[in-house]
Amino acid sequence: MVIVSMREGVAEQKNEISETIPTVKYESDDPYANKHERIISRLVHFVEAVTDDLAKKNLELEQLSITDGLTGIYNRRHFNELFPKIINSAKRKDEIVAFLIMDIDYFKQYNDIYGHQMGDEALIKVAKSIKKSLLRADDYCFRLGGEEFGVIFKVDSKQKAEYFANKIRENIENIHIEHRGNTASKYVTASIGLVCKNSNDIKDESEIYKHADSLLYKAKKSGRNKVV
Repeated sequence: MVIVSMREGVAEQKNEISETIPTVKYESDDPYANKHERIISRLVHFVEAVTDDLAKKNLELEQLSITDGLTGIYNRRHFNELFPKIINSAKRKDEIVAFLIMDIDYFKQYNDIYGHQMGDEALIKVAKSIKKSLLRADDYCFRLGGEEFGVIFKVDSKQKAEYFANKIRENIENIHIEHRGNTASKYVTASIGLVCKNSNDIKDESEIYKHADSLLYKAKKSGRNKVV
């Protein structure tokens, strides 16, 4: 009987203890929990939006850094970066690379007669004409400085390169921008120096550039508004 009494006493004591221990609930009793989750979710969306915006801004800045501010085509900086890459890529495929450099004929006289604002407008129109003349996604045009432009393109023959260069020249003249100081035409025209070579015969980009520049000089000396 004594033993039973002791056990009953222990049981009663256990019951008393269990009654004093609070029931553990696995659901959150924090009244702010859902609010915190909403705040965190909003922060995540905000960070994602800011990251996307920064990526877009960086892309815009990169595009601005390689674009000529006046004409909207690629600038000299991008030409210097891209030209050796194109040549090296063509070498791996044993392709022909064509490069032309052009000057607007008597552009100083144009500015003297019509003013620099009209000169800027003429440059913009010429640049648009050149860009519109490009045939492939991997044809590139650049404003190299002042009234000087350059085009890099791929062809499978010198004859096609000459045809393409002459088409660009004709398209510029056909804009019909009046130029009273041009002895080659009554409109704005361009002289072009063209180099077309197998990429594996090109030592480096400076070699082909100098060659095209010397041919441009010959085009000017032989009457202008032509491809040499």
